[in-house]
Amino acid sequence: MKGRLEEVMMSAATRRAESEQVIMDLSNQVKEEYEKMKKIYKEECRRVEELNRDNKKYIGESWFLTIWCRSSKANGTKQSYILTNLINSQQEEIAELKQMKDGRFEEEKEIYQIKLQNKFCTPTEFGGVHSGTRNFPSKQE
Repeated sequence: MKGRLEEVMMSAATRRAESEQVIMDLSNQVKEEYEKMKKIYKEECRRVEELNRDNKKYIGESWFLTIWCRSSKANGTKQSYILTNLINSQQEEIAELKQMKDGRFEEEKEIYQIKLQNKFCTPTEFGGVHSGTRNFPSKQE
């Protein structure tokens, strides 16, 4: 029985050694897989962070462009309003100047007519010989 006991003990020791070896091998495989997964995870995290930075950059640019477009639209609307007011005021000025010109033309016309009347007097002013003719002294007088 001693032999059988020794044999069982040896067999148990061998199995224990084999089990420990299997455990060591499995443990090493797990560590290797863990390191690989850890490396992959770090790489994925790095790529995600890079994508997040890019996305934040694009979102920032998008917001900037949105604000810029709104500002440009507001400025364009404001400039349009200013130009419309300027055009309206210039049209009013043009109308006033035209009215002044027309009034001045009428004044000048009246002055010119008065000057013409003074140059070519009517016959009634000289005692009236014939209407519409001027009384010039004759050669005989």
